[in-house]
Amino acid sequence: MDNKEVDETKTQNASKRSPFISMTTDEKKGRVESEVIYDTDTQIKLTQNRIWKALKRRYQYDSNIEPGQNFLKNHVNSKIPLVILYVDLVGSTNLSMTIPVDKLVTIIRAF
Repeated sequence: MDNKEVDETKTQNASKRSPFISMTTDEKKGRVESEVIYDTDTQIKLTQNRIWKALKRRYQYDSNIEPGQNFLKNHVNSKIPLVILYVDLVGSTNLSMTIPVDKLVTIIRAF
């Protein structure tokens, strides 16, 4: 296989992948990321405001697990792409030892 055929094969395979995979593997050579501008100061302030509001009004979390159970039942014995999100809040260990449990639960659920 010559270089041209290899490039064409890579292009075909890349077009079959999801945009998320293309973005995370940098297949588009940064074009996606360069189009997005992040204002971290604004994002931090918005997050802080959201958390303070949640703490003030006792954030109510919908703990209905029925949609998740239905999804799992519909996909028994099948292979599907799945993303598992793990979040480690900076200072959460210290928070768990210094604030009441109900406040910590509110903070975690607000995220």
